[in-house]
Amino acid sequence: IGLIPGVGDVLSALISLYLIGRASRLGLSPWIKARMLWNVVLDTTVGAVPVLGDAFDVAFKSNRRNIALVRKALQKQRR
Repeated sequence: IGLIPGVGDVLSALISLYLIGRASRLGLSPWIKARMLWNVVLDTTVGAVPVLGDAFDVAFKSNRRNIALVRKALQKQRR
């Protein structure tokens, strides 16, 4: 999928948006959801650039960052 410019990034963004939707049901604040969306937008936009996007994708993992945001928010809710 990554061989066709942009296609892999769009599919990845769709999966990421699904994950944000699922996480949203946990009662996250609008700020956390906005940060998660920003991570996906940044990853999709820069990731679509040939060569530079591949290097960026290696270093910037939007879904991992988003899961960390969800975990941190849930830990704060428990307290």
